[in-house]
Amino acid sequence: MKMKDSQKDSGILFSIIVPVYGTEQFLRKCIDSILSQTYINFELILIDDGSPDNCPQICDEYAQRNSRIHVIHKENSGAASARNVGIHAAHGDYIMFADSDDYWNDRTALQSISEAIVTHQCDVLCTNLCKTYIGAQYIKKYFAPSAPLIGVAEILSCERYISSPCSKIIKSKLFFNRQLDFVENTGSEDIEWSLRVALLSKRMVYIDISFYCYLQHDTSSSHSMTFEKLQDLKNNVLSCIQLLSKQNKTERKLLMPYVSFQYAILLLNIASVTDRSQRALFLSGLQKNCYFLQFIKGSNDEWCKQTFGISGNDEASFCLCDNYETRNHMPKLTIFTPAYNREHTLSRTYESLCRQNCKDFLWLIVDDGSIDGTTELVHQWEKQDNGFEIEYIYKENGGLHTAYNTAIAELRTELAMCIDSDDWLTDRAIEKILLKWADEGNENIAGIEALDCYASGEIIGDLLPNQKTINLIDLYVGKYRIKNGDRKLIVRSDLYKSVAPMPTLSGEKNFNPHYMHLQISLKYNFLVMNEPVCVVEYQPDGMSRNIFKQYLDSPNSFAELRRLCMQFQDVPLLFKIKNAIHFDSSCILAGRIQGILLESSAPMLTCFMLLPGVFLSVLTRILSKSTLWRKHNE
Repeated sequence: MKMKDSQKDSGILFSIIVPVYGTEQFLRKCIDSILSQTYINFELILIDDGSPDNCPQICDEYAQRNSRIHVIHKENSGAASARNVGIHAAHGDYIMFADSDDYWNDRTALQSISEAIVTHQCDVLCTNLCKTYIGAQYIKKYFAPSAPLIGVAEILSCERYISSPCSKIIKSKLFFNRQLDFVENTGSEDIEWSLRVALLSKRMVYIDISFYCYLQHDTSSSHSMTFEKLQDLKNNVLSCIQLLSKQNKTERKLLMPYVSFQYAILLLNIASVTDRSQRALFLSGLQKNCYFLQFIKGSNDEWCKQTFGISGNDEASFCLCDNYETRNHMPKLTIFTPAYNREHTLSRTYESLCRQNCKDFLWLIVDDGSIDGTTELVHQWEKQDNGFEIEYIYKENGGLHTAYNTAIAELRTELAMCIDSDDWLTDRAIEKILLKWADEGNENIAGIEALDCYASGEIIGDLLPNQKTINLIDLYVGKYRIKNGDRKLIVRSDLYKSVAPMPTLSGEKNFNPHYMHLQISLKYNFLVMNEPVCVVEYQPDGMSRNIFKQYLDSPNSFAELRRLCMQFQDVPLLFKIKNAIHFDSSCILAGRIQGILLESSAPMLTCFMLLPGVFLSVLTRILSKSTLWRKHNE
């Protein structure tokens, strides 16, 4: 696509990029309004984003009639992707954007823009926008300054820097090396993009022309605000805050009005989130940024009234912070991690938490007497601005179940989840968990059972049954005939506290925490979540690879678990027989044969299974020694 030399010489060449999707009702008006410009030195790039209606045919029809129009057809991937395709195909000196359901209301707009660029020699020209409605007879201007403004500082200090790409005409050189590409696969991407425009601009000018008409209608992407859109909005505001934090003092002061404005808009949307669980999820990661509100509250009263419909001096009506738990927000979820000499693996757990887009959690590390560098490592993380709170408890070594007991005693959040010190979360795991709970959790549900996977992404075991809830006992006894594997349990903290602490038996460190989960399952079911939320890696010294040694080292602990299992009602006889054999074996290994009769919840069955129990106890001793021999020779 090459413009004619005669056309190039006639002034500034503009590239006007229009993403097109599902707007056949409005597309012709959009194209016609651009083609009607008195200034003719422009190319119009129409990006058909896999539109399912007649838009592709309309685009091709116009391109056949007008050589200034270029059409690119692509698979659907969103407006951001379409704009990026247009940017890379553009040949103009300056790049402009328009949406295919909007239009221009001034035939001389490009002429005025060209003259302003020549006059001010700017690399970014900002304009006002206006809003119109289907069937309405009036046009409403966006709230923006009326006087010309020169310089980034001047424009942003007025606190009305419009984030829409359609309000900016940008020198094409600023798009070099993809530094102004739009972030794809997210909503509200314009907010962070506009901040990058301001940072890259060496000379920015604002002129009060309102040629661009944003058409408000029922199919407008911004017309309805869903919770998912609010999450996209939040993520982009947090990206702005992160970008702001990387600038020097002068630049931070320069950009503060814009970021504060977007932060305030974000918090004002909390009013549309009525569910407390969802609101807590929405507020996650924002509680540390309340200082933006002080900047907003000190702004011009008139600006606050027109922008938010409130008075900047009216703290009660502003209600951006105090009334929505921002300052004293308690996270929804505690992730607790028992650790013992895991300095070499714990960093992966930490990094996976830092990658979460939702930071509505507390990380509680219970150090079970580590003698490596775990303590120093955690203290380094505590000093970092990671977006979530870290609590660290060091205790005398007592085994996994004692770390569980310590963690549960400290729980203050609604939900809790254990992540082992050699495992790590999948991306967006926290968001998925909390959204699941917000949608389906209630006082009659114990929590959520999700999946674990290997580093390759392969699910461990089989998928859970396709149903809303499941009982762990039914799963444990083999009711569903699926291959069991490691799965992740997210449990209500109050239920954890109701069955804790687990017994601490003298000299034993291997009491299985699943004991508590089975106790909870006597009364409650768990929500089914057939998605992996945790990556599991089995260590050579981990519990999973040393089960027979655990049987030998902690026989009383395993006897307690088997005794509980024999109390289950309506379970297969084979399951009860299996647990009776294990109970007998554990009692023999513990040297308390009398317990087979006196402590068993099914004394007759355990008596009948005594001989297999003796055999299993002998086998356990042999296999335990074999494990030790193998580890010694590795």
